Amino acid sequence: MESLLELTRRALLTGSAAGATGWLVMRSGLHSETVHAAGLAETAPAPPSGPMLELPERRANAHTGSAFLDELERVDFEELDDRVVEEILAGNVPSFLRALAPVDLDDARVWVTRDYMSVGRDDNYVHVPLTGPAAQRLADALHATLPTPSLVDAIHRAADVHLPAVGVEEEPELHWVAQKRRHEQRLAHHDGKELVSGHLKDIVVSPVLRERRDRVAVYGLQGTFDHPLQPFSTIHELIYVDYSHGVRLVAAEAERHGKRVPVDNVLPDLFTYPRR
Repeated sequence: MESLLELTRRALLTGSAAGATGWLVMRSGLHSETVHAAGLAETAPAPPSGPMLELPERRANAHTGSAFLDELERVDFEELDDRVVEEILAGNVPSFLRALAPVDLDDARVWVTRDYMSVGRDDNYVHVPLTGPAAQRLADALHATLPTPSLVDAIHRAADVHLPAVGVEEEPELHWVAQKRRHEQRLAHHDGKELVSGHLKDIVVSPVLRERRDRVAVYGLQGTFDHPLQPFSTIHELIYVDYSHGVRLVAAEAERHGKRVPVDNVLPDLFTYPRR
């Protein structure tokens, strides 16, 4: 009989219908009172003890996560990345993403988003994976970078909450929005005040990509375990995305010996995806 770890790994790493080039099947993090019976109260922003994402205030009439999914059903395939980046840069993100959380390394401290990038309000939001180039474009716009695999491990060790990794059955005929909602119903939710990890694969950067410019690198998905279910992989082409991908941002400045330094002084393996 397969163990829980083996079952989870098989569900999440077999990928024909669980992923696609571009956004054909995309992972959502829809949180709303209609999905989770308990719902999530609108949380206060985390105390700004460290860096903040440089975003405008969220408009009162901005899309909720569920409304944004409804809009994406009507957006042309080629416009999906642009629409998501536009919505985030307009400030339509949950409040808990604005104040970054510290992660201590051997001799330095970096700051990262508390969860993966999302669209919507605190009680109704959707995690939005992006292609590698779009994730890079978003990071550039917010004076941030994408994590390395070693930093993903450090974030998981530092996380206050480890959320379990879950998969969805392969149903090619199921509309991708419906698949996104179904996957989110199986995800544990959190109150937004803590650093969380484990529930998604990170889009990561690595020197390996210098020789594989046409590929996207993913790593992570530790769930509640202490090791990744998804090993480092560049098997997929640059514009591949699936429902388990997430974009976590890292502040462009770190701290070492009490002084602010560029984060690439602390994480020497940083790399950038082609901008598109």
